[in-house]
Amino acid sequence: MEESKNKMIVKTIIGTVLFILALAVIIVSTKIKRPVVKFVNDDGTVIAEVKTAIGKTATQPDIKKLTSSKNPGKGYRYVFAGWEPSIENIQDDITVTAKYNKVAIFYTITFELNGGSFSENTTIPTSYTVETEVDLPTPTREGCTFEGWKDTSGTTVTKIEKGEIGNKVFTATWKAPTHTITYELNGGTCEDLVTSFTILDNVKLPTPTKENMVFTGWYTSPDFNEDSLITEIKLGTD
Repeated sequence: MEESKNKMIVKTIIGTVLFILALAVIIVSTKIKRPVVKFVNDDGTVIAEVKTAIGKTATQPDIKKLTSSKNPGKGYRYVFAGWEPSIENIQDDITVTAKYNKVAIFYTITFELNGGSFSENTTIPTSYTVETEVDLPTPTREGCTFEGWKDTSGTTVTKIEKGEIGNKVFTATWKAPTHTITYELNGGTCEDLVTSFTILDNVKLPTPTKENMVFTGWYTSPDFNEDSLITEIKLGTD
C-alpha cells in the first residue's frame, strides 16, 4: 500500500516537472521568436526589414526620407500618412506599405507697396493654393492714385487665378498729379531744365550761369530769404 502511494507521488512530481518544462519551452520559444516586418513604398520598393518582438510595435524607418513614387500633379504633393496594415501588435512576419495623402501646396504672396499702405480693415492674403482664386487688395498712398499691381514679369494683374502655382510678388504702381516748375533765371541761362514733377519724383535743381557772376542758389522766396534756399525738390513734395 505504501509502495503504491509512493509511486503515485513520484508520478505526480514527474508530471508536474514535465508540465513546467513544457511551459518553459513555450515561453522561451515565444520570447525568442522575432517576426520580420518588411516596409515597402507605394510602388513595392523595399525600404527596410525590421525584426520585432511578438505583440510589440515595429520600429519604422526614417519617414522624413520617404517620398511617394507617384506624380502628385501640378500644385500638389504627397504627405506620408502611415502604414497599411498597422505596425502595432505584430504577431508574425508581415509586409506593410507606405500610405500617402495628396495635399495642395501653399505658396506665398508678397506685396511691394512702393510707398503705399493697406487700411486696417483690408484683408491681406499671404498664401494661396492651386485650388483657390485670390482677388488682390487695393492699397492707398497719399497724393497718388493706385494704378494696379504688376507681377515680376511686368504684367498688370488683379487676381491670382485658380490653377496658378508658385510664390508671387506684386508691386504697386501709382499715378500722381503733375506740378510745374518755374525758374526765374534773373538774367542767367541754363540748359536742360526740368519743368515738372510729381510727388513720386526727386528733382535735383540745375546750376545756371551768368557772365561775370557767381551763382549763389535757388530761392522759393523773391526776397531771397535764407530759409527758402533749396537745392532739390524732394520725393513726396506736392
